[in-house]
Amino acid sequence: TAAAAHAEQIVHACRSNALPSPVSLPSAKGDFALPRLPSLIPPSDLPPALTALEALETTLKQSSSSSEIELSSAKAVLAYGKYAVGEMEEALRILDTVDKECPKGDGWEGYDLSLRVLASAVEGARSPSQGLASFAAEQLSRRDQAQAAYQRAARVYDEALDLLARSGGTKDDLQLHRVGETALYRLCLISRTTSPPSTSHSHHYHYLRQSSAFYATASPAVRSLAYPPSHPLTIHRSFRQLQIQTTNFQHFGLNNKAEEALLQRTTALPKAGEVNVSYLRFLDEVAEGWKASGAGRDGAKEVVESQRLLRHLIRALAACDRHDEAAKSLRLYVELWDKSRETDAGQVAREMKLLRRKADREGKTASGEWVKVEAASGGDVEKAIVASRSALSLEGDLDADHEQERMNHDIDSEVQFVQTVAFGVRLLCKYLDEPKEALKLAQRMRAIFEEKGDEALVGSKVEEARIERSLGIALGALAAKDAHPETRPSQHADALAHLETAASLDPSSSHTLYHLAYQLFELRQTSRALDVAKQAVTLNKQSKEAWHLLGLLVSAQKDMIGALEVLETALDGSDDDEDDEQSAPPSNGDVLARPNGERRMAVTTSLEEKWDYPTDETERLAAEVQLRLTKNAVIEYLEGPAAALADQQEVLAFFSAAYAQIAESTSALLSFLRLSTAHRLPISTAPTTSVSPPIANGLDEDSGVRKRRTSILGRRRSLRAPSTRNSTASTLQFSATQSPASTLRAPSLPPPPGLAPSNLSLAESAARSRPSVETNRRATKLLVDIWLTSAASFRRAGKLDEAQGAVFEAEQLDAEDPDVWSQASLFSLLRRSGPLLTHPLRCSQLAQLHIARGETARARVVLQKAFSFDVDHLPSLILFSRLYLTPPSPSPPSPSPVDSTQSSSPADPSSWVHRQLPFAESLLDTLTKRRGWDSPEAWFELSRCYKHTERREKEKECLVWALQLEETRSVRSLGRALPRVL
Repeated sequence: TAAAAHAEQIVHACRSNALPSPVSLPSAKGDFALPRLPSLIPPSDLPPALTALEALETTLKQSSSSSEIELSSAKAVLAYGKYAVGEMEEALRILDTVDKECPKGDGWEGYDLSLRVLASAVEGARSPSQGLASFAAEQLSRRDQAQAAYQRAARVYDEALDLLARSGGTKDDLQLHRVGETALYRLCLISRTTSPPSTSHSHHYHYLRQSSAFYATASPAVRSLAYPPSHPLTIHRSFRQLQIQTTNFQHFGLNNKAEEALLQRTTALPKAGEVNVSYLRFLDEVAEGWKASGAGRDGAKEVVESQRLLRHLIRALAACDRHDEAAKSLRLYVELWDKSRETDAGQVAREMKLLRRKADREGKTASGEWVKVEAASGGDVEKAIVASRSALSLEGDLDADHEQERMNHDIDSEVQFVQTVAFGVRLLCKYLDEPKEALKLAQRMRAIFEEKGDEALVGSKVEEARIERSLGIALGALAAKDAHPETRPSQHADALAHLETAASLDPSSSHTLYHLAYQLFELRQTSRALDVAKQAVTLNKQSKEAWHLLGLLVSAQKDMIGALEVLETALDGSDDDEDDEQSAPPSNGDVLARPNGERRMAVTTSLEEKWDYPTDETERLAAEVQLRLTKNAVIEYLEGPAAALADQQEVLAFFSAAYAQIAESTSALLSFLRLSTAHRLPISTAPTTSVSPPIANGLDEDSGVRKRRTSILGRRRSLRAPSTRNSTASTLQFSATQSPASTLRAPSLPPPPGLAPSNLSLAESAARSRPSVETNRRATKLLVDIWLTSAASFRRAGKLDEAQGAVFEAEQLDAEDPDVWSQASLFSLLRRSGPLLTHPLRCSQLAQLHIARGETARARVVLQKAFSFDVDHLPSLILFSRLYLTPPSPSPPSPSPVDSTQSSSPADPSSWVHRQLPFAESLLDTLTKRRGWDSPEAWFELSRCYKHTERREKEKECLVWALQLEETRSVRSLGRALPRVL
C-alpha cells in the first residue's frame, strides 16, 4: 500500500507539469465537444515516474502475503501510471487482472474505493492504436467501448459512496469525487453522440444529481476541486437540450434553479460596459426550454431584469394571468430598447471593451487604474477609439461571430423587438382593453420596419405580416371601444386594409385569416368573410374559434341547417376516426368537410402558435362552451325554446365534466333544467333522460366502438321538419340579450315567486351553487352565461317565473365581491322590486321579464341599476328607450265621487309622446352613431321615434338600414360569442 501511494504521488506530481487542458464553456451554437483527455507525463519528467513504477512492480511481485484488496489497489495505481507514461497496451494488460468492482467484506479504505473508480475510468479513456494523444482522433466505434467503461465507473462511484455512508466514513473523499466526476462527465458527453437522447438524458440527470449532492455538503474550498464549475454548467446546458429533444420536462424547473445558483456563485457583477454573458445565455436557453414545453404556467417562474430578460418576463407573467404586471414589463422593455437605440449602447459597450483591453496590454489595470470614457467634446474619444481599433484589429479581436457579438451585449435585435411588441399588442387588446396604447406600439413597430436597419426584419414577410396584423387588430379594437362617429369609419377601413395586407404577406397564417374574417364580418361583408373563414378552417382544422366564426357566418346567410352542420362538425370532429374516407361536404356547399382525427378539448397546435398565441385550459373551455351555446341558439331558431332547454342539459353536462371545481353549481342548474323541461315544457320528440358527461375518448361505453354522436334532439329528424314559430323579431330580441355575464354576484335573497317548492328549492340550489373564492372566475363567468341563456329561453317560452329563477341563480354565483355589497347597501330599499342585480346584462334580462309582464315601472328601476354598472350597455339602452316609446298604462277609475268631480276633461292620449319621445330620440340618435351603429334594434326603435313625429323619410332610412343589418346578422352577436383577438 505504501509503495502504491508513493507511486501515485510521483505520477500526479509529474503530470501536473504538463500543460493543462483549456477549460471553456460550449459556444453559443450549443455544440458539446468532448474536452481533452487527461494529459500524459512530459518526456522531461519521465525518469522519476518510471523509477517509481518499477519499484511498485517489484513490490507487487514480492508481496505474496498481501490481501486481494491491497493487490487490486496497487495494480490499479500501476495501470494508471502506465497510462500516464504512454504505455497503453501494458496498462490494458494490467487492468484485465484488476477487480474493478467495490470490495466486499472488511479491510478496505476510502482510497481503495477511489482506485476502483479510477481503474474503470482509465479503461474508458483509452485508444488502443493511437494512445491518448488526442481523443478527437478516436473513432466512433471505440466510443462505444469507452462508454461502457464509463458507465461501470459511474456505477462503482455510486456504490462506493453508499459503502462509505454505511460504514460511517466520510463521503467527502476528494480523490473519489474527482475520479467519479471525470467518469460521469465524459459519459454524459460521449452518450450525446453514441446513445439515444433518452439514455443520455438519464446519464445527465445522474451527473447533476451527484454534483448537487456534493455541492450541498462539501465546503466551498473543495467544491471546485472535484466538480469544476465549467463542467456542471456544460451539463446543465446539455441536459436542457435533451429535455427538449425527449419532451421530458419533469426536471425542467430544478435544472434551471440549480444552474442559476451555480452562476450566482461562479460569476461576478459585470463592469461598466460589460454584461454577464453566461447569465444572459442561461435566460435565453430557459425561455427556449419553456417555449418547447408549451409555454405553460408552470414553466413561467424565472424573474428577469434586462432587455433580454424583460422579453422573457413579459410572456412568463402573461402565462401566469398577471396581465397588469406583464404590461408594465412591456412598457419598461420598450423604453429600455428605445434608449439603447438612441445611445447605441452596443457600440458604446464594444468601444469600452476595446479600450479596456488596450489598457490591460499597457499594464494600467495591474496598478488598479480604470479606463474611463469621458463625454468630451471634439474628437478625442473618437480618436482613441480608432486607435484602439487599429491596435486590436492586428490581434483579430474584431472578427467575432455575429451571434456571439449579440450575446456579449444585452441588446435585442429588431426582429426580437417586433416579435415581443406584437405579443404585447395582443396582451393589451385581449386582456387589458387598452387598444389606444396597443396602436401606438404597433405604429412603433411599423416605424422600425420602415427604417430598414435590420436586413433580417426587412427581408421577412412573416415579420412584416406580424406588424400589419398587429396594426389591424389594434385599430379594430380601438374602433369598437371608442366608436366615435368621426373616426370609426376610417379606423375600420384602416384595420381592414392592414389585415388584408397581412394575409397577402403570410397567406399560411390561420390566425391572420381569422382576424380578417372577423373584421369583415363586423363590417357586414359576409360573403368575403365567409370565404376567408373557410380558408382559416382549412389551414387549422383544430381551431374551435375558426369553426365557430364559420358557423356564425353561415347563420348570417339565414342557412340555419348549414350553420348547425358546421357547429356540429366542430364539436364532433373526433368521432370519425374509424372511417378512412373523408366526410362529404353538406349539400348546401357553404360549409367544409368534417376534419378527421380531432379530439374534443385536445387541441394540438404548433409550438410557434403556442408561443405567439398562448391559451390556458379555461380559455379553451370558454371556446368550447361558447360554441355549444351558439349551437343551442340555432336549435332554438329551428325548433323553439323547448328544444333549446333540452339541449342546454348537454351543455351543462359537458361543462360539469370539463370543470369539476364548480360541478356542484352545474348540477343545480342541470336539475333545474330537467325538472322545468320535463314538467312544464314537454317536447314532441323522445324525452331526454339522465345526461351523463361526455366520454372523453369518444367510445361507446358498452361496445367500445367509436360512434358518431347525434344531437340531443335527434338532429336529422329535427332538420327535416324545422319549426317556423320563431319569427325574425324573436331572433332580434334573442340576439340583443345574449351577452356574456360578469362574475359579480348578489347577496342571498329569497327565491322569486312562481316556482314549485316540491320540484326544486332555489334557495337550496343557490347555496349549493356558490363556488369557493378559489374558483376560476372566468369559468364561473361561463356558468353565468349558461344560466342567462336558460333564462332567455324560458322567457321566450313564456315561462317568466322560471326565467326569473334562472336570473336569480346567476346572481348567486358570487356574493363576496365588495362592490356587490356596496351596491346592495345603496339599493336595499328596492328589494321588493325583485332580486338585487349587480350586472347590466342580468338587469336587462330582468327588465325584459318586467316588460313582458307589463311592469314598466319595475323595469325602469332595474335598468337604472344596470346603468350604474355600465352606462354604455347596449341591450339596456335599447330597452330603456323602448320604455320611453311605450304609452303609459291607463289610470284606473277613481273610486270616490269627489275625485271624479275634481277631474276635469280626460287627458290627451297623445300627450305622452311630447313628454317621453324627446328622451328616447336623443338616446337612440346618440346610440346609433356610436356603439349601436350596427344594432338593428336601435335603428328600428329610432324609426319609431320618427314615425310618431311623422318624419317619413327618416323613418324609411332607419327601417332600410335596420333591415340591411338584420339580413347580415348571425344567430348570436359576434362580440358575445367570439373573442376579437385570439
